[in-house]
Amino acid sequence: MSQWLAAAVLGLAAASASAAGADRRPIPPVFRDRVIRNLEGAQGAVAAAAATTLRTADGYRIRVVVSPAYRPRRATEQAYVDFLGSLLHGRELGQLGGLYIETPREVVSACGAGALACYVVDRQIMIVPGRPPFPGAPVTYVIAHEYAHHIAAHRRNALGSAELLGPERWSAYEHVCQGVVSGVLKPGAEAGPAYFENPGEAWAEAYAQLRFPHTEPWRFDRRLAPTRPGAAAAIRAAVLHPWDGARRRGRVRIRLGAGAAAAARLRLPMAIGGAVRVGVRAPHGLRYRLAIRAGRQRLATVVARGRRRLSLVQCAAGVNVSATVTRLSGAGTARLDLEVPAA
Repeated sequence: MSQWLAAAVLGLAAASASAAGADRRPIPPVFRDRVIRNLEGAQGAVAAAAATTLRTADGYRIRVVVSPAYRPRRATEQAYVDFLGSLLHGRELGQLGGLYIETPREVVSACGAGALACYVVDRQIMIVPGRPPFPGAPVTYVIAHEYAHHIAAHRRNALGSAELLGPERWSAYEHVCQGVVSGVLKPGAEAGPAYFENPGEAWAEAYAQLRFPHTEPWRFDRRLAPTRPGAAAAIRAAVLHPWDGARRRGRVRIRLGAGAAAAARLRLPMAIGGAVRVGVRAPHGLRYRLAIRAGRQRLATVVARGRRRLSLVQCAAGVNVSATVTRLSGAGTARLDLEVPAA
């Protein structure tokens, strides 16, 4: 922690004697936080104090709320805002709903038992302790971890929610898709042993360790540890050059039947893992087989009539995905649509 922010934290820690005494209790030496979907669970803790709005060096306005148990100091609040501005960030910093600095007891009240901090999704606020949660873990490390959740709330993932799976770029680099499909990773697990198998939390920890590489040992799935040569670049890319949700689409319309073609086929390159979407529109009298492959892997084969839509998860990247409609009986004009995520 830099000297200016260390001094600021000491300034915040000058709370009333009664509040300080109330917060003297053992704190577990493992950092756990929680992502809360709405403000209900945090309502009592975040409504008590007036807010101050300050600016980062690059002009973003940050709302800071300090617990009444702490002595308000403008320089201290500005120090926190300056630290937020110094973190790797994009325009999402301007969407942060607030930084709430609470006593450890208030944090537990807001975030739940065992949580030392939390991010509230619907209000986009971070609730953090006003003093280190345990020796060796500075408040700035906690803030960095919570801010990573805010980044994820403003990013996309080709498989679904970036809040649950981590932002695309990082998620693709760390093969999160394969971990989820195999059952090794547990998206959304915010309590119990599965917390350390939660890719959304692993993302937040990897981001925090980019700034604080030796603060905490890596406790999440070892395959997600930010130690490989490209890990830091993947984190930076996820923040500074996020995936925009682009998808590649193809369509073919062809008559199938006697005296016409026997099959229709589409093939698209798939640069990143994600959802493969296939649609067929054909007359009910045309019975067909729809086969979908990714490289040499068979994803699905179905026999159908009329309209059919499929959405499949394909983890592997850098492969060609193909969809083939083969006539089995009847005749008619079929339309085949194929859609895959594009880098």
